[in-house]
Amino acid sequence: MFSSWLVRNALAHGCSPLAFSGVLWPGVRIWATDVDCGMKPSLLERLTSDDFPNVAVTARRFLTALNCVSNAEIGHGNVRWILSLGSRNRRHRCGLQYCPSCFEEGIPYFRYRWRFAWHTGCLRHGNCLLSRCMQCHTPIQPQLLKPPAIDCSVCHACGENLGSGLHNRVCLPGALQLQSVADHEMNFGSAAFAAGEWFEYAYLLLGVLRYAMRSQSGPTLRMLSSLGVEIEPHHQICSGLPLELLEVSERMQLLALLAPLVAHPPVVVVQAITEYKLPISVFGTHVSKTFIGTVARSLISATTVRAHKQYTFSKSRLPADRFVVEREWLRLQRKIFAYGHL
Repeated sequence: MFSSWLVRNALAHGCSPLAFSGVLWPGVRIWATDVDCGMKPSLLERLTSDDFPNVAVTARRFLTALNCVSNAEIGHGNVRWILSLGSRNRRHRCGLQYCPSCFEEGIPYFRYRWRFAWHTGCLRHGNCLLSRCMQCHTPIQPQLLKPPAIDCSVCHACGENLGSGLHNRVCLPGALQLQSVADHEMNFGSAAFAAGEWFEYAYLLLGVLRYAMRSQSGPTLRMLSSLGVEIEPHHQICSGLPLELLEVSERMQLLALLAPLVAHPPVVVVQAITEYKLPISVFGTHVSKTFIGTVARSLISATTVRAHKQYTFSKSRLPADRFVVEREWLRLQRKIFAYGHL
C-alpha cells in the first residue's frame, strides 16, 4: 500500500512518517485522511520523478481496483467493500489488517489487498488476519510509529512484535474460499457478471444473511436452508455496524456463510427469493438508489413489497430485548473511544 511505502521510507531515513510527509508535501496534512483511498492526483504528481520509480503508478493502480469494486465516490464516507479507518485527526479507530506469518518471513509491509473487506485470512498461511495488537489490543496504526522503530513490524503503542506467530488463528475455510472467488472477480471478472456487478450481488446477499441473523425470520431462514446455508444460534453480529467497520472475526463468520450462497447462479437465488416471498427489507435500506447492476436489480425486483403495519403505542413501555441493549451498549462504547470487542 502507498501508506505502507511512506511509513517504511520514513523509518528508514530515521524520522517519523509525519516529518517525512511534511518534506514531500509542505503544509498538507495527509495523515488526517485515508492516504490509500483519498490521495489527490495533484499530490501524487510530486512522486512521478525518477527519484520515486513506479510509486505513483502503483498508487493509481490501487485506486483503479477500488473503482471496480465499488461505484461510490472514493474518499467520501464509508465505501462499500473497502475497510474504513475511522479517522480522527491522525488516529484511527479501526486498525490495518496484517498477517503475522507474512511479517515474520520477510520485509514487513502492508499489502493493498488487506484493505478489502472480504480479506479475513492469509491464503498462503491459512491463518486469520489481525487488526489489533494482541498485547495491548490497540488498533494497528503504522503512521504513528517513530524512531527507534525501523519497520512496520512493531506496535506503535506498546512496542510488541507483530510478526510473532504465537497468536495465529486458523481462518474458516469458507471465508478463504469466498476470498479467492472475490479476488478472481476483481482481477479477471467472469462471463456471468459485468465489472463490479458481482460485488453488488454479493453485498445484497450479505444483507440477507445479516437480516436472518438479526430477525430469525422463518421464511428467510428456510430460503437460506434451501440454498445450503444454515444459520446457527451462535451466528450473531453483536453490533449494527456496516461490514467495513466490523472486526475481523465477525467478517470472517459472515463471509464463510456467504461462500456457498454466491456459488449458486443468480437465477437460482432469484427463484428462491420469489418462492419464499421475502420482503425488500432483507437487503437493507435505500437499495434501489445504491445498486445499479442488472443482477442486483433482478434480486431486488424478486422481493415482495408489503404494506406498512399500523402500530398502536401504549403508555406502558415493555423492556427491551437483551440483544438490543447489548448492541446499543457496544455502539455507545465505540462513540466514547472504548470499543474493545475482538
